[in-house]
Amino acid sequence: MPLTWRHHDVVPELASGPDGFRRIRVDAGEPGFWAAQQFAWEYELSLAAGETQVFRFDLPVDVILLDSQLSVDDGSLYYRVYRADQITETGSFATNVTSKAHPLNVTSFAPSYALQTTAWTDGVSPTGGVTIDDDSPYPVRRVRTSGATAHASLVGANAGLMRGFPPTSAYVVATQLPGAAGGTSGIITLAFEERTWGY
Repeated sequence: MPLTWRHHDVVPELASGPDGFRRIRVDAGEPGFWAAQQFAWEYELSLAAGETQVFRFDLPVDVILLDSQLSVDDGSLYYRVYRADQITETGSFATNVTSKAHPLNVTSFAPSYALQTTAWTDGVSPTGGVTIDDDSPYPVRRVRTSGATAHASLVGANAGLMRGFPPTSAYVVATQLPGAAGGTSGIITLAFEERTWGY
């Protein structure tokens, strides 16, 4: 028996439009955005010469690092990301900086979702409160502004492709480039999604 296409069979998958011009429902962005599970975390750095600042992100669920953006308006930035098994903590990591994270979808129709990831720092110090056991980070970025103050300008960089993490801790290490003089000021922005389902 031949199959018969019936208009009402597909109505739930169609979005409204002009009469006779229906379209398939397609949403821009990722499912996680519409599930209100995407966030952006941002921190303004201020490092003196020789200082390092490390951020620890405790991930109780799977997390996808969607995007990393760096901007430096003074000095240089050496940016690295490590897994928990590559780091030994030597500091307390007692300063909670989770409030720097903001949901990317706060529309009136977005479902209620509570951020589960927490962010911490040990502040600035010569080591940032860690010993690096396995120096094979990913991603890595090096950013430097002009050395001449009169010609200094804002320099930005994308810090690599997306990366998925299992429930664990991840570390972001920020310092000056090796051999660079002076301090660093800039902003680190991380966009991420808490993924509570798989594909």
